[in-house]
Amino acid sequence: MRSPWELRTSTSLARLWHRQHKTPQARKLLAPLYRRFTEGFDTADLVTAKALLQSLR
Repeated sequence: MRSPWELRTSTSLARLWHRQHKTPQARKLLAPLYRRFTEGFDTADLVTAKALLQSLR
C-alpha cells in the first residue's frame, strides 16, 4: 500500500496543475498512484483523488 501522504501531496499538485490547464500532467501524476491502492477507498484522501481524476477526463 502506498503512503497516504504521497497521495495527499500528489492530489494537491494535480489540482494545481489542473487549474493551470496542465491536465495531462496532472492525470499522469495521479492516476498511477491512485491505482496502486488496494484498500481504503472510503477514506477522504482516496475519495478526493478519485473525484479529481474524474474531473481530469
